[in-house]
Amino acid sequence: MATASNKRVDLQFGLECLGCVGLTILFHLLQVSYLSSSGLFIWTLIGGIASGLIWLTDFWRARNAFRSVVTVSLKLASYTLYSLVLIMVVNALLAIVWQGTHFWAQGLLSLGTILIIGLSLPGFFKLVVNETNPVLRMVSIFFYYLGFGLFPQSLGFGNHYVNDYGAPYWVAFISATLLVIYAMVHWEYQLPKLKFNHHLNYWWLALLIVPRFLVMGMSAGSWSRLFSLPLQIRWVIPNDSLTTATIYVIFTIVTVCFKEELIFRYLFLAQILNAVKGSVRTRILKTTLITATLFAAWHLHHIFYQPLATTSLQILAAFGMGVVFAIIYLYTGTIWVTVIMHSIFDLFSVDMAGSVTPFVSQPTSFLVEFIVITTAIQVVLGLIAIYTMKTGPFEQTIRANQRKQALRRPVANLSES
Repeated sequence: MATASNKRVDLQFGLECLGCVGLTILFHLLQVSYLSSSGLFIWTLIGGIASGLIWLTDFWRARNAFRSVVTVSLKLASYTLYSLVLIMVVNALLAIVWQGTHFWAQGLLSLGTILIIGLSLPGFFKLVVNETNPVLRMVSIFFYYLGFGLFPQSLGFGNHYVNDYGAPYWVAFISATLLVIYAMVHWEYQLPKLKFNHHLNYWWLALLIVPRFLVMGMSAGSWSRLFSLPLQIRWVIPNDSLTTATIYVIFTIVTVCFKEELIFRYLFLAQILNAVKGSVRTRILKTTLITATLFAAWHLHHIFYQPLATTSLQILAAFGMGVVFAIIYLYTGTIWVTVIMHSIFDLFSVDMAGSVTPFVSQPTSFLVEFIVITTAIQVVLGLIAIYTMKTGPFEQTIRANQRKQALRRPVANLSES
């Protein structure tokens, strides 16, 4: 039976959905900015209705395949559109207030950020925290984190918008990060730890880490330039000023590198590791391949502003990166090694050809060869590591990942036969 707390969340979520649908229709009829657009109006309305129907399905007590499919479909729609609903409604409200006052623009943007975060809480508990299906948990936490971590980029009215590095962006990002970590703790997963697992073989760890740095050479432009000495390593940062460069570095490390590692090597990997079955090596292999595939698929969004060929190469490179990073995390038990490595790759590059972004145009023969070779090296090394390294550190990661659940069920034998 639902607890009193769950019933209260359901009621708040239901009332919020009804209110958003009503305001969406009203603002569209009044031709308020943002919702005066037919396209945005339709998508916002669909999102509000889908979320409201999820609330109503709680009263659908009968169980059958059709209703299960309908419920999952509604949940998927809600996960992807719920943030849009709140963002559009709050944007419309901000536009009305601004038109009536023309005062304190940046303050209104900050207020709008806080308002959206507060309004998202009923949906967060209903659509994310209270989700029980393992796959839908990953889908819900992914879309919530992306939707509410990035919404300030869609916040604005008149000629006033949230700066990419502004306070509202940081408030939204930090709030979304803390909430998704709260969801993982609620689902009884351990927090990312700082210490390494016991009994690591640091030669093996170095063998996994060092070849990964080969990828920094993809911008060299040719093999002759790559092997010319001395190597020219440069920062991939703006040259405007020290302040701009510092902000860019912090922004990249926290909102790109840390965020992606948190998603793929914690939010996803921990849940997948807990779901796959088999021996230790089999579980590590399955978890590595699944998370690497998801990490590669994530880079599909670059296709909207990059050529298809270079995006395909980027996806291949991301798969190799995902394989190595997953194994490093599973071996060490911490995401911080991969966060540091990810930050180095995004901020430094071997740049002898004058371009630090090789994915902006059609790929050269060097780029194709380089990515295919380096990806193959990383995948082969990863497979060798999985089937050659002692499983003790891997077992420690598995036990830590399952420790709370193990208190209420028998512990599986992790030893290899």
